[in-house]
Amino acid sequence: SYSSLGVEDIFSQLHSRELLILGEGFELFVVLLPSSLAGHTLAESGVSSRTGLSVIGIQQDGRIVTNPPSSTRLQEGCELLMLGSTRQRQAFTETFR
Repeated sequence: SYSSLGVEDIFSQLHSRELLILGEGFELFVVLLPSSLAGHTLAESGVSSRTGLSVIGIQQDGRIVTNPPSSTRLQEGCELLMLGSTRQRQAFTETFR
C-alpha cells in the first residue's frame, strides 16, 4: 500500500539507508555482528534457526561474501546481510544483544 511505502521511505531516511522493498513485510537488514557471535561458525550461531532470518551475505574489510556456507567463521567487526521480517529482526536483537 502507499502508506506502507511511505513509512518505509521515512524509516530508511531516518536510518540513513537505501530504501529496498522486496515485498510487504520482507526486508534486507545489514547488522554489525554482535560480539557474542564472534568466533562461531554461521551454523553454530543459530541465527536462522533461532530467528528465522536468512543470512545471505557477510561483509568484512570492504568485501561481501554472498551465500556464505554454514562453516563460515564469523569475525568481529563483520556485518551480516539478512533477509526477513521486522519481527524476525526484533527476535535477532533480543536473542543476540
